[in-house]
Amino acid sequence: MEATDRTLGGLIKTMRTSCGLTQSELAEAVYSDVKSIRRWEHGENITWYKFLEIAHTLGYTMDIEVKGGAE
Repeated sequence: MEATDRTLGGLIKTMRTSCGLTQSELAEAVYSDVKSIRRWEHGENITWYKFLEIAHTLGYTMDIEVKGGAE
């Protein structure tokens, strides 16, 4: 699956709800605010760093394959 801001946002929501957390509880866990969580879950302004931080906080690990680069 190719990761886009939209798919990352969907994954954040899926991870959060599967852990039984509200947006407010997740915001507190990652030192953020509910407004940011809401934006990220809608695929707005999510960075890889923040996505990985959220995943780690919720107990998930990610295998990421980077394509391209120097040949």
